[in-house]
Amino acid sequence: MNFNLKDFAKIAKIIDSTKENKLFYKTVKSIYMTNYIWIWR
Repeated sequence: MNFNLKDFAKIAKIIDSTKENKLFYKTVKSIYMTNYIWIWR
């Protein structure tokens, strides 16, 4: 699996634009970071 920091930046921007929903922000961020750690394990 190819991990791209540019993709992360895009996702972060999208999340920032919907930051009203902080639960969504936290959930997506934690899922993304878990996947990031799993990929590099």
